[in-house]
Amino acid sequence: LIHVACVCAGHNASRDVVTLVKSVLFHRRNPLHFHFITDTVASRILSSLFQSWMVPSVHVSFYDAEELKSEVSWIPNKHYSGIYGLMKLTLTKALPSDLAKVIVLDTDITFATDIAELWGIFKKFTGENMSPFNWCCEMW
Repeated sequence: LIHVACVCAGHNASRDVVTLVKSVLFHRRNPLHFHFITDTVASRILSSLFQSWMVPSVHVSFYDAEELKSEVSWIPNKHYSGIYGLMKLTLTKALPSDLAKVIVLDTDITFATDIAELWGIFKKFTGENMSPFNWCCEMW
């Protein structure tokens, strides 16, 4: 089971995430669990899509961005995505505590191969370059 996390807020981000998800699903050979930090709009759009697609071996969890805003709202930020660009910093609080590893993606990523190749990089991590507090692998 491969865990993938993404922050998605608003109509435009939802459109990008749909492209991202389709590219992951097109190439995947393993079960997936998507974790989305979303606002109300994105949650509604994405949950509707996943329900209509009914893709086997794909699980989806949503986490409310509104509940996490206070964690990052104090950070000075001039990024075009606003506060949502900082939401990745809240993943350790939002995601289940027993989740050992997750791939964190931006909304504008498109995969041309199986995400399992990226997931396989976790096998190369050792105690020297991996700690319980450094469990996110972010793809730029």
